[in-house]
Amino acid sequence: HYVVSGTAPEMERLVQMAHQQNIKSDFLLVLHAFNSSLMQPIIEEFTQFAHEISYFKPQINFVSSLNGNMMIEAPTAQYWIDHLLHTIQFESGINTIIREGCTVF
Repeated sequence: HYVVSGTAPEMERLVQMAHQQNIKSDFLLVLHAFNSSLMQPIIEEFTQFAHEISYFKPQINFVSSLNGNMMIEAPTAQYWIDHLLHTIQFESGINTIIREGCTVF
């Protein structure tokens, strides 16, 4: 499965193209296009807020969905800014926790 983001007209064209090629597709109804450049209009306010938070090193295993790797150090404001604007690596994260021995999701 894949999730893509874009403007409504772009997504309508993409779904139409997929259907023409017999690729099952549908709209995921969400309020915001998180993890995409469509969040750019709020980035200034989000950045200010993100810099006001104190971040700490995880005390339990935590996988970053930005790169699918284990988070060893504390995330930063920039980490969360990047998380808001960029594609997440969900499959990589799942593969990491499987390699770590997790069997319950």
